[in-house]
Amino acid sequence: MLNVWRQAWAAAAERYGALPALQEEGRQLSYARLALEADSFRQHYEGQPDWLIGRCVCIPWVSARASLPELIGLWLAGGVWIACEPSAAADPTVASITQRVQGSPEGRAGWQSLLRSSGSMGQPKWIVRGWRQALNEASLYRQRLDLPAGSTSTMLVNPWFGASTKHLLAGLLGGWQQRFGSAEVLEGGDLLYGTPSQLLALGEETLSAGYHWISLTGEPCRASVWPQLQRWGALDARCLNAFGASETGVIADQVLPLHADWCGFEGTPCLGKQVEVVGDDGRPMTSPEDIGRIQVRGDALAEGVLMQLGDGWSLVSFLQPDGTMRVLTADLGLWSERHGLQLLGRSNELLKRHGEWIDLSSLRRLLEAQPEIRRVQLMDSEQGLVAWLERDVKAGRTLELEALEVRLRESLGDPRLLPQCLLALDQFPMNANGKVDLGLLRGSVEQPDRLGANRWPPLPAIPVLHPLLDSLDHAQLLAAWRPCNLLWCGGGLRELQSSRPPELGLVQQIFPGCPSTWRGPNGASLEALAREQVDTLLRSTESHLGQRFWLGGYSVAAWLSYAMAAELLERGHGVAGVILLDPVNPWSPTYQWAWRRRVARLWRSGAGRRWYPGLSAQQLHQKAWLQELLGQWQIPALNCPLILISGSWPAALPPGQLSRLTPHSNHWPVSAAEHHEVLSDPVLVDQWTGSIWNHLRSASG
Repeated sequence: MLNVWRQAWAAAAERYGALPALQEEGRQLSYARLALEADSFRQHYEGQPDWLIGRCVCIPWVSARASLPELIGLWLAGGVWIACEPSAAADPTVASITQRVQGSPEGRAGWQSLLRSSGSMGQPKWIVRGWRQALNEASLYRQRLDLPAGSTSTMLVNPWFGASTKHLLAGLLGGWQQRFGSAEVLEGGDLLYGTPSQLLALGEETLSAGYHWISLTGEPCRASVWPQLQRWGALDARCLNAFGASETGVIADQVLPLHADWCGFEGTPCLGKQVEVVGDDGRPMTSPEDIGRIQVRGDALAEGVLMQLGDGWSLVSFLQPDGTMRVLTADLGLWSERHGLQLLGRSNELLKRHGEWIDLSSLRRLLEAQPEIRRVQLMDSEQGLVAWLERDVKAGRTLELEALEVRLRESLGDPRLLPQCLLALDQFPMNANGKVDLGLLRGSVEQPDRLGANRWPPLPAIPVLHPLLDSLDHAQLLAAWRPCNLLWCGGGLRELQSSRPPELGLVQQIFPGCPSTWRGPNGASLEALAREQVDTLLRSTESHLGQRFWLGGYSVAAWLSYAMAAELLERGHGVAGVILLDPVNPWSPTYQWAWRRRVARLWRSGAGRRWYPGLSAQQLHQKAWLQELLGQWQIPALNCPLILISGSWPAALPPGQLSRLTPHSNHWPVSAAEHHEVLSDPVLVDQWTGSIWNHLRSASG
């Protein structure tokens, strides 16, 4: 394959000798001159006494005029280019490769370049691209664009970026005039090549003339980029939306007329590459809407990954026993009903719950439809789903994250899509390859100030005990499980979180909603509900609750905590105590008399709705269900410490009733005449939250 490259370059240099090959800072370099300078560098390398084909050489890319002739000369001499930016040239890893690694000297496995993956999935890795991959991709790319010799091509992506080799070689062998650089070189022409992030960052007023082709790479093109691309296109302009991992090159592409409406990415697998969507078991998924990882087979993929083992290096080859090459990428996709390939993004950008990938496209569309948001980056993290938002500063609107969260809660049909964290900044950071720097975003979730970002909520999300837990949920839960814990149900959670000592763990217990099948009066049991919740708790914590485990809650939800404590004690598990924050009195006629419960239920479903104009029918149904839960429950005595924090509102549990619950009790009164004041009055909040944490801290000592 090395000889194929040499012959192709010689033919191109002879055929296009008089044409300009490179334009930089107003100066041109012809193909003839470029070939002459490249041959001088070839002689330089081949004249070295220890030179061998396959020798790995680091050439930091300084500028096209200075670096391109040397790079071509290195390739002609059979050298392998370690592609990197100037700041990475002194990396000890690069020096180790140049001293210890030699590429394949001949045959189809001839190496062309080593590309350092950006590390968006796991640790950065070195991808070995070979001549068969590079020449194959360049040929297919030229055929797709069908640009004649002499066409002008502006290249914004740095040549050390994986997919850019395809574009660079296509231009060199196709007789195009290449321009390299940033906004200063955007003068219009035949082809503009860059990542969506680069093009979006250039701004709307950069171009003075249109392009006939805009070729995108590195990232999927989102709808938010489309209006800007349309402003840059000539009347007959087209957009090539190509996407694929560095290991595979382009695996699918889609050509869209720039002046047509945007449609979501749905590409066609490239010639010579068999694409499959596979599940965790490696089996192909063929049904529409089934999300899986993209697996690619072909004759011209990357040669493999270079792995460091101690002081040495070893190639993990992608070559299969049948002579083909196979790569299981980190990209996720699905087959559409039209048999097109939809690429959804990297697997660390999508949410996986209970063994299945969840399509976040509805959440993305909802966020991008907000006039204050320019574009969105979604990713999964230890906290759960995180949404990074780039503000549209030109929209003249303020992005209020708290209000946005309310909109999302009201609009999302699937609660799993609600982000655990919203972060907003004026412009996404970009890495040296022209893509959004996912690593920097991911590392700034806990410290958004270093990017000048705002965050909502300002505190880390509280782990939630939920009946359905996957590995990520489980890890989050166990990370918060400390020797002394508080499992809290109902209101007051955010107030507790804001004052929580770092040595104490806080986990949220969700009070289950009313089943849609419940019509009352039978079938509602707080005791049965507590058994289900205890089963979830023991399964989630692997029954390791320790001896310092507290339960607590607010209002009606406080009694679920009480019932769970009784169930745990009956099963032989230790419970340090229960905290009841202003609970309702379960012995009042409202709960204990069946006819009162029935009348209240009928009243709420009829004329009584007029008294609750702010509540939906579902919320009124929930109130009736809660009333039935307490009314049917035979409250057991509790053999553990009990703390009652109550105000003076009429329906509150009287302190005198504590003797019916446990001999070990404490009453901490708060001066609240209304139930809601316990959570709304800052003075009262400081009083009961401080008392709870101080008590738990002293108990754990």
